[in-house]
Amino acid sequence: MTAKGYERFLFFSDAVVAFALTLLVVPLTDLAVELNSHGKNSSILDILTDNSQTWHAFFISFFVVMSMWGTHRKTFETAKTADGFMVNMNSFWLLTIICIPFASQSISGVYIKDNVVFYAVLLLVNTACIRIINIHVMKYRETLAHADAEFPYLPTRWITPAVSLLIIIIVASVPASGQYAFLLLLINTPIVAAYKKLRNKNKIKKSL
Repeated sequence: MTAKGYERFLFFSDAVVAFALTLLVVPLTDLAVELNSHGKNSSILDILTDNSQTWHAFFISFFVVMSMWGTHRKTFETAKTADGFMVNMNSFWLLTIICIPFASQSISGVYIKDNVVFYAVLLLVNTACIRIINIHVMKYRETLAHADAEFPYLPTRWITPAVSLLIIIIVASVPASGQYAFLLLLINTPIVAAYKKLRNKNKIKKSL
């Protein structure tokens, strides 16, 4: 890609993420309009209390999409251009992003195991796509990456895909876990922090 083409490529990806985030809030907006149009004049607390599953799904999906975008941004900041393989993998990544609002709606109502599994599969495919792109850029860093790009190939990069697979297994085995299984995604940050801290300690020991 030319520099202009790569810039448009990233802008398009960011626009899809922004659109997906916008779609997430539409069900909440429609809910408020529907309740008030029937003369109930419900307060925001009433709406949240009576429709807890809907806003639980919204917050889960909002932070999931933001996390996905953050990983995408960090990955593509190391690259100076993109080839056909990266474009194709990014297309699959975007497909999972734009499906999140639909998946979010599917888990906001009555609990259905298949819907939660579908959501977890989207997470697994999304994180796997971005990791594969990262590996590809590392492999062809002389042509794809910035000269000063750093690639700390940490095992922790595969925590989120592994957790997504674990969520699928838990939901399939323990249906009662429902949306709460997605709380496992929160373990990514403390594990990464602990790993980096341990690695820095080992480096200091070796230098002494």
